[in-house]
Amino acid sequence: CAEALRAFQRKIQADAVIPWFDGWLEAEAAGAGVTRDELGQVIGTPAPPQRVPSVKGFLDAPQVRHALEVARILCRETREQSSVVGCVTGTRILAVRLLGVRPKPGVDVEPAAAEIAQALARGYCEAGVGALALAAELPMSDPTEARHFKPVADVGREYGVPVILLSRHPMSQALEAAIHKAGIDHVAS
Repeated sequence: CAEALRAFQRKIQADAVIPWFDGWLEAEAAGAGVTRDELGQVIGTPAPPQRVPSVKGFLDAPQVRHALEVARILCRETREQSSVVGCVTGTRILAVRLLGVRPKPGVDVEPAAAEIAQALARGYCEAGVGALALAAELPMSDPTEARHFKPVADVGREYGVPVILLSRHPMSQALEAAIHKAGIDHVAS
């Protein structure tokens, strides 16, 4: 996996490489019942895990160990040519995938979702990534929801790497300002 990504990066001379972009990585590693087709795409409706594992149990999952190892190899071998970006699922959608229900506006996200997102972000930073990308799949309009991004933003600040929020949905200026205030460096929506 790392060799293929490295070869592709060299061929197109990419400024950055995202070694793992799977929005179900964290939930699956935490025990969600995920079924995949022959190409690795999630099919059907995954079942939430029976119980959310400890952060240690999450980091020991084969999927997480593999994603972090690929990041580590790419960081070591492409440092001069491009930056490696670690991708983390947003804590709101991760909470949905762990609990099976969408958090209500103004309600704190399940602490386990924030802890798991932070653990993966920290793992990527320790592997040497140059940035973190936080994938936000759920629409949001309330600026108070920006607080859900703070746990990953805090890890980015701790390691001195920028955090980029990738949102599938447009945002108001007020929401984007609140997201920056929560510690996110860049927003792409």
